[in-house]
Amino acid sequence: MVAAVEEAHAQGASYREVAATLGVKFHTLMSWRGQEQQRRSRSSALVPVRVAATPVARGLIVHGPRGLRVEGMSLDELAVLIARLSS
Repeated sequence: MVAAVEEAHAQGASYREVAATLGVKFHTLMSWRGQEQQRRSRSSALVPVRVAATPVARGLIVHGPRGLRVEGMSLDELAVLIARLSS
């Protein structure tokens, strides 16, 4: 579908005209194009990986906003941290 859309556009039709011809909304058509471009840009190349054991954290692990990660605290230490951050 996207290939046909691109061909019609290459022949001079605007994307709005193509959307109207297909009977779909312009934003839907553009979404299809964006998804296809993302699919094509994903690399299928193999990349080396290393499998390693993940160390087990002792204590609590807290995931916060914006990637914040606090681990290894006891419940009492976490309570103190929360109290300090809240004041």
